[in-house]
Parts: sequence; structure tokens; C-alpha cells
Amino acid sequence: MRFVLIALLLLAEATNAAETFECQSGDYWDSDGKILVTARVFVESGGATIEVAGVVYLADYRVTGFNRRWDFVPVTKERYDHAFIIKPAGRATYYDFSKSATMKNEFPTQSFFCKQTESEPD
Repeated sequence: MRFVLIALLLLAEATNAAETFECQSGDYWDSDGKILVTARVFVESGGATIEVAGVVYLADYRVTGFNRRWDFVPVTKERYDHAFIIKPAGRATYYDFSKSATMKNEFPTQSFFCKQTESEPD
């Protein structure tokens, strides 16, 4: 069922311009490096996705201060198992809260460097 929902969202978003961020592992951008994470925000609808290893997750997107944040894999209405945060200079952190009772004082599981790319509707 979740696959069907994601497919419907992506189909609906096909004509919706997106802000797209491509991310590589590490602290800087390598023009020959592999894209590991793609984070998108669909401009008109406000929907968002995170794509990693060929899997697309629906995400709750918001801007918190200067940072862009995608929360995904909901546990409750207000709690998610995962977060991906991009800071203005392109540094990003991934958090896995799935094994934690609290989200306070968590350290990032992985770090990335992201670059915003041009994205037009298909």
C-alpha cells in the first residue's frame, strides 16, 4: 500500500517544479562523486521526498531557522524515525531515531555535503 501512495505522489508531482538537493558522503562536493541521497521539495504542493538507495520516502518538510529539514518514516503524528537536515552551506546530517526512546541529544548517524540542482517538471 505504501508503494502505491508513493507512486501516486510522484505521478502527481511530475508536473510540479521541485527544489532538488543532491548529496554525497563527506564534507565537500566531489564532481566525480556518487550521489547517495536526493532530497526534494515540490514547490506548488509543498510535498517532499527523500530518496536513498533507490527507495523513495515521503517526508514532512520544513525550514527551521536557516536549516531545511525532512522528517520521514512516521511513528506517531508528531514523531518520526528519521531526519535529514541541510544547513545553508550545504553540510547535511542524517539522524536515525528508530532505536531511541527520545530524540534529545542524539548525534548524527551520517554526514553529507549537498548541492542544490536545477529541477524542472518532466
